[in-house]
This record gives sequence, C-alpha cells and structure tokens, in this order.
Amino acid sequence: PEHPQRKAIETVPPGHVLVMDCRRETRAASGGEILLTRLKVRGAAGIVTDGCLRDSEDILMMDFPVYGAGGSAPLNLVCHHAVDINLPIACGGVAVFPGDVLVGDGEGVVVIPRHLADEVARDAHEQETLEEFVLGEIAGGRALPGTYPPNADTLVENRSERTRYRLSVMGQEIEIDSPLTGRHQVRNLALAITAAEELSQCGFPITPDKVEKGIRESVWPGRLQAIAADAARGRPEIVIDVAHNPAGAWALRSALSERYPDRGLFFVFGAMRDKAIGEMAQILFPLAEVVVLTRSLDNPRSAEIAELRAATEPSGAEMVEAEPVAAALKKAFELARQAGAHPRPHTGAPLVVITGSIYVVGDALKELRI
Repeated sequence: PEHPQRKAIETVPPGHVLVMDCRRETRAASGGEILLTRLKVRGAAGIVTDGCLRDSEDILMMDFPVYGAGGSAPLNLVCHHAVDINLPIACGGVAVFPGDVLVGDGEGVVVIPRHLADEVARDAHEQETLEEFVLGEIAGGRALPGTYPPNADTLVENRSERTRYRLSVMGQEIEIDSPLTGRHQVRNLALAITAAEELSQCGFPITPDKVEKGIRESVWPGRLQAIAADAARGRPEIVIDVAHNPAGAWALRSALSERYPDRGLFFVFGAMRDKAIGEMAQILFPLAEVVVLTRSLDNPRSAEIAELRAATEPSGAEMVEAEPVAAALKKAFELARQAGAHPRPHTGAPLVVITGSIYVVGDALKELRI
C-alpha cells in the first residue's frame, strides 16, 4: 500500500491529473487498464505519462483522458521503479509542478503554471475568437493574403465583426451575422446550414432569406447570458452559463476573466453526479469569493450536496449549501449584497454566476422568470 505508484493512484484527488515522469523510457509500461480503471473510478481527471501503457487497445475504449508515449507489453518493473509522489518532475522534457493546470485535446496536452492560468485563458480566448473570425472569412470565400495570417485591417475587423461574414447558401449570397460566440458555434452554424439545404430539397419551405434571418435572431438562453442588476428586487448582476463539463468550464472562466475583471464572484453551482465535478471545480472555484452548492430536485441524476462537497473540497474554495436552487439564489444574492455593502479596494460590484448543470440553470431561469 505504500508503493509510491499505488499510493499516488489511491490518493490523487478527484478532478486532478496524475502525471508520471518515466524518463521517456518506452521499453516497459508505466501502467495498464486495471490501474487506470481505478483512477477513473476515484474521479481523477486523467493521466499523463512520457512512458508507455499496457492494454492500450482496451484503454482506448475507456471514457477517460489518457496521454502516453504508446503501447508496451512488458511490466513496469522491467525498467521502472517508482520513487516518490507530489514532487516537481520532468514529463516529456517539460517541468511539471504539483498544482499546475493541464489542458489536453486530441493533439496533445500542455502544462500551465497555476499562477498564469487566468492570463493564459484570456489570451487563449482572444486567439480562439480571432481564429473563429478568420475561419468564417475563409469559409465565405475570402483569400488568404491579409486574412491568414491576419494583417492590421483584419484584426480591426475581427474586433468589430467577430461573427459576421458572407456565404453562398442555396445559390444565393447571404450575410451570416450570428450572436453566438465560440469556434464550435461556427461548426454548429455550418451543420445547421447544411441541414437546411438538405431539408429544402425534401420540400420544406426553407429559403436563403429564412436561413439568414434565423441565424441573425438566434437566442441561446443559459449560454453566457448576462442579466442586469435590479435594485428594486435586491438582485445583483447575474451571469448564467451551463458549463456542464471541463471544456465549458474553461470557456466560462476565460469569459469571466475577460469581461468581469476585478469583480467579486459568487457562484451558484450544481451538477449531475456523472459529470467531472472535481475537475470543473478546480477550473472555476479559484475565481469565487464563495460557492453556494445546490441541486436540481427535478432530475434523479443530480449530485447530492454531500457528493458535491466531497468532489469539490480539494479546490479549497469557501462553500455553503442551500437547496433547492431557489434557496441557493437567495443565499448568493444575500452574500453579494453583504459584499457590496463593504466593498474591498479595487473591487467592482459583486456578480452572481449560476453554472454547472443545464437543470440548475433551468431552475434558475424559471425562478428569475426569464
């Protein structure tokens, strides 16, 4: 039980990533399906190793983020010996310190020092927004010179027309002017337009003008939805975003850091028990003054308050509890009013952020009558 590798697997907090320094040695495995299954069951967010893994075909079928140097049949004892845990290491030649933030996708994983996470998130959000604009321009027929890479004129256009471009639809050029932000929304628009074209050929009364109007008037409640403060009702300014997975949590964190700097943030948070609750908490809760844990009573998948607290405690955030969602809103508003009555220097008006679950957001919108 005191073997460092086994101890690491049994003690890694929910929502955290286990990173292993195997000296880039690929002659033997650094883990296999059984150990990774234990990590997944314990709620870990993933594993990163610069060594190989056994049972690679089965691991590929797991719904669990795994980054390694490949597959290898021999056991780890052939050339590996675990020494210690929770120390600075070098994984793949990159320095990794306990508490660093890891972000991965289908191409690889990057390590971000925790103290730089907000700055990197803001820069990444700006770059994502720019590339979304450039992608839209290229999709609309614009030539590469001056567009990619963008020149000064394109950068100015990006800031003023982030989701606007022209596109030929059903043989007619229309203006795509979408209020929905994010590169994924460009892909969603492409899918919706393609579906509209196919349906029009099946006899549905869909025209290019209707497509243009539908995109322009799109509304998506609960996605970075801002609600102004209402002094008469004692309600502070609110932002609502479902952010029900780690990718959504990163997008929300980036948007909050960019749009609401130096604001005291009071979170209302609830999630489904089968979501990566610990990982979402590690991403979002460092921004919070206080987090109000809650749950939607309308869905049996909703995590109980005790489950939420157990999964989110490693974040170190100050947390209180209130259920159902209506009670959590009242508690968050009360905390925000108290903070507003005694503001700290260089801190703007308090902001309540409602997030973590589509059902929690739905309950909140119903309670707020929006």
